[in-house]
Amino acid sequence: MKSLIAVQGTAQFITAYIAFLWHEEKILKEKSEAVLLVYDTSVPEDEDLFKNSILSMASIQEWHKIVFISTEEMKKISSNIYAKCISKLVTKLDEANFDNIYIARDFGSFGTQLIINSYPSSVKIEYGDSFGLIGNQDELKITMAVFFNNPLMIAKTIIKQLIYLQFPSRFNFDLTILSIPLIWDRRYLKGKNIVIPEMKFVRSVFSRLANQFTDLQIFCESLLYTSEAKPNVYLLSNLYNSGFSTIKNEVDLYEEVIFETAKPGQTIILKNHPRGSNIIMQSLKERLSKNFIVLLVDDERFKFLPIELWEKLFQRAIIYPIFSSSVISLRYLFATNVVMSLNDEKIFRYIFPNKVAESIHSEEMCHEASDALFNWDEKSPLWIRKDT
Repeated sequence: MKSLIAVQGTAQFITAYIAFLWHEEKILKEKSEAVLLVYDTSVPEDEDLFKNSILSMASIQEWHKIVFISTEEMKKISSNIYAKCISKLVTKLDEANFDNIYIARDFGSFGTQLIINSYPSSVKIEYGDSFGLIGNQDELKITMAVFFNNPLMIAKTIIKQLIYLQFPSRFNFDLTILSIPLIWDRRYLKGKNIVIPEMKFVRSVFSRLANQFTDLQIFCESLLYTSEAKPNVYLLSNLYNSGFSTIKNEVDLYEEVIFETAKPGQTIILKNHPRGSNIIMQSLKERLSKNFIVLLVDDERFKFLPIELWEKLFQRAIIYPIFSSSVISLRYLFATNVVMSLNDEKIFRYIFPNKVAESIHSEEMCHEASDALFNWDEKSPLWIRKDT
């Protein structure tokens, strides 16, 4: 039996690996020859560092092979008729068939759909975004009204049809395995076969992964050693790089949150988003240094490691995720002291108008899902968006 585990980042690797292990150990009860595919990574300037992070995490088990396809390489694969695109991907993977394919979703990028279309007879297992978010595909779609009123968009679609000679097919997932099941749109549940791994199983996988990074845990201890009894750790976002805000507004937002939540003279720790801006973090430090003792998590070795693996940091720190679903995963894993510091008023002031609604809905999800953890039965979805 052969399995393909397809991921686009380090957090996705963890989610996919949990789904793969649970399916293999608890459902199939059979070991498979596993291929790890890392694709559409979008980190050209840090490609080697990113690869090393993935390889370090992947060393948790033996793989038949590990294949990397960068965003640039995927663009080259896509510049053909669709049948040729499929042929190129199959050649790159050097595998004619897979019994199982584990993938986050079936939308969002050319590569994602190409993987599924290249192996149509495989059992397709969905593991969701973040650590189990599904049903959010409409956030990435345009409405038909917008489409038909946009001649350029129509022209691009016709050109693609002429180039590819066919569109990617959409396949139903045979199974959905969600570590932390979050449902953005309840309509997406129709016909779904959802499996939720036991919390103790999920926690054990996270713990095994964290234990592989002894240097990371030593680094966390060094941060805590040089700080006071209970420092504040601020998990920064990537608002400017992802098109949600200007550089100035992103820095202003962080500064406002920190002044509201930290005491003058207190030690604070700034942890950047893996795809966040170092310029923004340095600018923020300069603004804050007169009022706080500012420590930066700037060791490049750990840049791409998900915050959920920084176990030692949570032992005596207060965590402030800013625009991050990690508030859910950290409370799920460690029942740790995590504080949400945003509100609608801040979102309206600092986020681009066309991104406000999405941002508010995301924050609502984080609030409601993290609160729901206290009474969750671990058998049904943790959170389902109310207005769907």
